[in-house]
Amino acid sequence: GKVFWPGAVTTLGGTPGHGELEEYLHALERKQFVRRERRSSVAGQTQYVFVHVLLRDVAYGQIPRAARAGKHVHAAGWIESLGRPEDHAEMLAHHYLNALDLARAAHQDTPDLAARARTALQWAGDRALALNAFAAAAGYYRAALALWPPDAPEQRAGLLRLLGTVLCQTGGLDQAQAVLAEGAEVAAAARLPAVRARIRVQLAEIHIMRGGPDQEALAECEAAAAILDAEGDREGLAEA
Repeated sequence: GKVFWPGAVTTLGGTPGHGELEEYLHALERKQFVRRERRSSVAGQTQYVFVHVLLRDVAYGQIPRAARAGKHVHAAGWIESLGRPEDHAEMLAHHYLNALDLARAAHQDTPDLAARARTALQWAGDRALALNAFAAAAGYYRAALALWPPDAPEQRAGLLRLLGTVLCQTGGLDQAQAVLAEGAEVAAAARLPAVRARIRVQLAEIHIMRGGPDQEALAECEAAAAILDAEGDREGLAEA
């Protein structure tokens, strides 16, 4: 990103001690490469910002490509050490995705990176959904789905349900319906009745939005409610 903190720089490795690092940062401030900000989003850490985004890009470009993946992983690890990683999901997703792309380009084994990236992406999607940033949430959920293997039906069905939800909110009813229909198929094949029932409720809502008969939607919701009640899914039951 455009901002950074001394703790993160130190974690990347190959840097001087704290006092010497502060001297380097002060020198960069005097030369107007970076600027110290009055407030920091990380407690106990001074926040710096690149004066121009091109300075950041040049600095990043000087890191050998072979070393970038590891540095992205170290940066993500530092962010996770701050606690409550779901609150920093966007930054985690950025670093893990970059590390994953670089590792794949170098033909390195990446299952651990893929697992970390898809978790961070789902967290980022959930956070965006909670903030009603539906377009951003859809992007995160799509990226997470791309990293989930076909033999993980429970996770895929849940993500398809969430993606269908945000697509419906953005007005993409055709896309939402197709995604939810796929999610219902995955949930049925994996014997996940509660997930499938919640998807049926969402499909009923789309049916209503398109001017379909209320009675058909009501029957779908009543059938789904019975399943959700039996499965003990109180959140889904409330939706139904």
